[in-house]
Amino acid sequence: MQKVKLISATNQHSGWEIWTFWISNAICITMIVISTAATVYIFRKSSYQWVKFMYVLCVLQNYVTLYLSCGDYYEQSRYHYTETDLVAWTISSAVFFFFFFTIIIYWLFGFKYWIISIEVPKFLNGEMPTPSETRYAIINYSAISFLVFACGVTAYFRFQLSRQIVGDPHLPDNHLFWILFVLYTFIALLLIVTSIFLGDALRRLRQQIVKTNNL
Repeated sequence: MQKVKLISATNQHSGWEIWTFWISNAICITMIVISTAATVYIFRKSSYQWVKFMYVLCVLQNYVTLYLSCGDYYEQSRYHYTETDLVAWTISSAVFFFFFFTIIIYWLFGFKYWIISIEVPKFLNGEMPTPSETRYAIINYSAISFLVFACGVTAYFRFQLSRQIVGDPHLPDNHLFWILFVLYTFIALLLIVTSIFLGDALRRLRQQIVKTNNL
């Protein structure tokens, strides 16, 4: 009787995995079709390179999410025991790209509008333009470098955790959990800061529009 229940439970589990497999593939194919169609439409209709660039970043971020899901799946599979370093590299690189693309989209968008919110009012008020491209470029590249460093450090410790999960007993260093908790929290704070940056830029633009009658 117990053997029959065990076989029945195994068959149910296999059936669930099959449904999950086909649903996941259907969602993935749908995303590919929609993304391809949207890409062709935007690149044909839009002449703004900035719009195209931001769109590409958004598409990449979506595919990185799928990549992260694959890494998480393999980390929980038996494949993790035979190819530990490969799985650890997969999950750590997926973590890096997921965090980096998510934050960089907010940063570039917010920083661009922040520059506009500073320079456009000067132009509307008749002030002489000052050569500030170099200063803005330094701020932008410094911020991007910092984001790369923060995401890289997070990915490194995620790699170490993935390697230590494998083994008997499964006892990774507790310090790794705390380090990753702090790093994940820090990444979340960076995302909030970039969002606030964008909000401040929009606030500046709104104030300028309200003050300017012809706008």
